Order: sequence, then C-alpha cells, then structure tokens
Amino acid sequence: MDTTKSTTRILFAVQPYVDIMGLCARMKTPLSDEYDICKSIEDYNSLTDKYSYDLMVVLYGGFVLDILNDQAKNSQRLKWVHSVSAGIDAYVSAADFRASPIPLTNVKGAFSAVLGEFIGLGMLYHTKKLESFA
Repeated sequence: MDTTKSTTRILFAVQPYVDIMGLCARMKTPLSDEYDICKSIEDYNSLTDKYSYDLMVVLYGGFVLDILNDQAKNSQRLKWVHSVSAGIDAYVSAADFRASPIPLTNVKGAFSAVLGEFIGLGMLYHTKKLESFA
C-alpha cells in the first residue's frame, strides 16, 4: 500500500494590493501546504520551479496574462486555473491560454446575494433620505 501523500502545488498570481494571505487564512480547509504567491512578473520570473504547479489561482489582469500564457505554453503539469473574480474576459484574452485545454473556472454567482442586499440598502438609504438624520 502506497502511503505517500500527494500534494497539490498552487500558484497564486494576483495584483500587489490583493491580500491573498487573508483569503487563505479564512479558508476552512487548506488546499495545500505548497504554494507560491506572485504579485509581479519579477516574482514569477524568480521562481526556480515555475512549471511545477497543478493549480493556478488568478485575480485581475495585467502581468497575470503573461503568466497564464507562459504556463499554457510550457507547463506539462498545470491542470486548472481558477479566477477569484466573476469576470473572465481578461483571462480569455491570453491567446496561448485560450488555445490550451486547461479549464478556467470562476466565482460567478458567489456575490449575487450580497450585491442584491447592497442594492436594497442603497435604495432605502436614498428613498428615506437617511443623510438628513445625521
């Protein structure tokens, strides 16, 4: 019986202002003990084993598109890309990634209830002229 534990390696590619560690801390079950975070193309280029990731988690475009294209073109291991945003237009504009068989998932619908509540709150705020109560 093989008792070797298989670990999923995760690459987070996010903009510098994103608190990805805060997001990871709120997860009930950690996905992996092996992950790297790239907040710039320089971070990515400094990785010694950049083609060893199974999963890539992305947030927003910019340099992330260059990483997506590079991974799609050169990684034999990448199996899945997940966007932490609902929109995917920026990611599908990465030509090499778009042409690859790597699936892209996103959080579509995850914020629907919260946005509905916020819209309702805004409507009540303005209808009842709450700023006049200050």
